[in-house]
This record gives sequence, C-alpha cells and structure tokens, in this order.
Amino acid sequence: MAQALPDDDATAPGDAPLGEVVDRLARAEQDLGVDHPETLQLRGRLAAALQRARRPQVAVGVLKRNALDAERVFGAADPRTRAFHHDLARGCEAAGLFAEAAQVWRSLLDHPQGPCDQGPGADDARSNLARMESALEYEDLVAELERERAAGASQTGLLPLRWRQARTAVDAGWTDKAVELWRSYWNDAQRLLGPDSPITAGSQHALAMSLIDAGRPEEALPLARQAAFEALRLLGPEDTTTLIHHYGVLQALVALGEHEEASRVGLSLYTGASRALGQDHELARGIELLTDCALNAEGYYIHHGEIRRRPVRADGAAPQGPPTGPSDPSGPQHTAIRPYEGAID
Repeated sequence: MAQALPDDDATAPGDAPLGEVVDRLARAEQDLGVDHPETLQLRGRLAAALQRARRPQVAVGVLKRNALDAERVFGAADPRTRAFHHDLARGCEAAGLFAEAAQVWRSLLDHPQGPCDQGPGADDARSNLARMESALEYEDLVAELERERAAGASQTGLLPLRWRQARTAVDAGWTDKAVELWRSYWNDAQRLLGPDSPITAGSQHALAMSLIDAGRPEEALPLARQAAFEALRLLGPEDTTTLIHHYGVLQALVALGEHEEASRVGLSLYTGASRALGQDHELARGIELLTDCALNAEGYYIHHGEIRRRPVRADGAAPQGPPTGPSDPSGPQHTAIRPYEGAID
C-alpha cells in the first residue's frame, strides 16, 4: 500500500489536496492493483499535485514509474503509453531536467514501435525536443558567460554571447525570460554601441517580437516602429534587415487588432519585399499571408492596387459573394483607403 507523503495538506485552488490524492491512490492500489489503468491515472494526478506543491523532483520520480509501468502493461505503441511519456517529458522540463526531457522526446521519435513516429504526435515531439535542445544550449551559454566575465571580458565583448543567450530563450519558449534578456541587451547596446549601430536597432526589434510572444503587443508596437525607422535610416529601404523590422510593425498591428493600418502597411511592405527579394522569398510570402489575414478580418479587399472596404448591407450583415467594384454603376459604394503613407519604397 502506498504511504502518505509529508506535506499532505498542500493544495491548489480548484484541485484536490495532495493528501486526498495520496489516499485515493493507496485505495486504488489495494482494490484494483498497481497495474490497473485507473491506478496509473491516479498516480499521474499525484505527480500533478506534487508539482503544484512545488515538489517537481519528487513528481518526476512518480512520472518515471508511470511511464515504465504503462509501457509494460499497455505496450510501447499504445496511445496511453504515449500520454504517460508526454507527462514525464513535461515533468522533467518543469523540474529543470532538460537533458532528461530531451531524452524522453527523442525516445518517442526513435522507438521502432513508438507511438510518436508520424503525424501530429511526431510534430509535437519534434517541436518539444527542439525546445529542450535550446534550453540545454541556454544553460551552456550561461556557463560560458560566467567564465568570460571571470576572465575579464569587456561588456562589449560579451554582447555576442548575450545575443545568443536571448535567442535561445526565445527558441526554448521562455517568453518572459526572453523579454527580460532582450530588454537588458537593448539598454546596454544603446549605451555601449550607440543609436547608429544596426545591432542596437536589431535588439530593439527582437524585444518587440518577444513582447508580442508574451501577449503584450501594445508595448511592442512603439518599439517595433522605432526599430523599423532606425533600420531604414541606417541600412536603406531594400535591405533585408529593414524589411524584417517593418514586418515586425505589421505583426504588432495584427496582434493589436489594428487591421486597417496593418492592411496598408502590409500592402506597401509586400510591394517593397517582392521587388527587393522576389515574390517567392520566405519573407515576402509571410508578409502576404499576414496582410491577407488583416484584410479579411476587417472585410477589405484589393482593387487595382488599392485597399477597399467591402460594402455593408442595409441590415448590417456582411455582403454575400464577391464585391461589386466601381466599374459596376449599380453596385454599392465602396470606401477607398489611401495607400500607406509610410511606405518604405
């Protein structure tokens, strides 16, 4: 029979107390057996309760047992086994055991009879494995930065390592940490490199993008605008970096729901990117996709290079079918929106 764990009064709002979960698991092990599916589910709930109680290392031990028992009882290819291995990988990540988490994701992908060899499950495993590899790289960079500081490296000399550190935080999915690192980097770049360095503008753009990832587009937009302005000033309108920074403005506008301005920005930006890079370039296609999203969200369409609003019926409902253009005198009037005045071209 399972023994009650200490601190069994730990609770989380809306969740069973840890002690209650322990008691239910003990009864299940006694009445149903340790290999019963319900017992394994309760053991998973015990791990979740331990995580809520800030005991992630203990939770990992519980999750490891669950994953092993599931593979023994259900087999490696069973979806339940996959779910328990997913729980183990995420538990390792919560405990800061990134190497172990990566190993679990890798085993799901590499197992000859594994449940995660193709389809959405494989995509999930691959993306999480990539995040854990970035987390491991982040730890290595932290250690390298400490060694370089101890060896007397200058603040300017540390900037390349700090850039990589912030980038790996983004790749690891740590949005708040990425915002913190990019803000610190940008502040120091302004002081060490000055406003005329493209690196300073680049770090400002990176901070804006991280703020969007963190769900703070209202903070991101002014930073993205400034970074785009500086790139235009320093590098010219058709430089790839300039286009990327203006794309950041478009992303911030869409995230804020400012679809009308986003449509104007996107149309102008797509023209410039297509001319400089070609219509099939990844950046040009990304701009086109995001501009289409903005246009559709607000009922806009493109007519002879201008953005126009679709007419609204008298009852306020959206019009059905394709819009009737100005060439059709019987059609309703359209509201033309002037081309974007801040065009980069």
